[in-house]
Amino acid sequence: MSDLENGHFYLVEERLRGEKGYGIFTENAREGGLVISRCPPDELRKKYNWDNDVESHWLTENVGIGMKDPGDTGKLKQFIVSYIKENPEKPVLLGGIEYLTMQNDFPTILKMIYGINEVVTLEKGIFITTLSPECFSDREVALMRREFGRDIFREEVSE
Repeated sequence: MSDLENGHFYLVEERLRGEKGYGIFTENAREGGLVISRCPPDELRKKYNWDNDVESHWLTENVGIGMKDPGDTGKLKQFIVSYIKENPEKPVLLGGIEYLTMQNDFPTILKMIYGINEVVTLEKGIFITTLSPECFSDREVALMRREFGRDIFREEVSE
């Protein structure tokens, strides 16, 4: 079990499509939470047996209910920040950092993360994001790790 502390921003480094991140989120979303990822909400809800207290949104260029535009980082950040302010005790998981970076650029996404991190600290929220280190340069991974400090989960890889 990975009990997360309020006021912390957690980085989950993994190769697979967020499996460890979703697991950590699920363990800590007993009273609900928010997920924004590249996976369709219905698939996640079924796979992780989430009830309706878990709000799930899909990062996609398509328009519709429960869909978030990856190209509009301002709206995405505001949506996340508003949720944290209204529900600081509930975890938030942002998956798809790689996809967001492809739709924007790394400095834009890092600035968004810095802003969210500040709100998490001030509002005592819980924020989790996943990262596949092999998708980024060493410098970019180092910048992400520096922002998260001690709150990093790394996937154990057996060779």
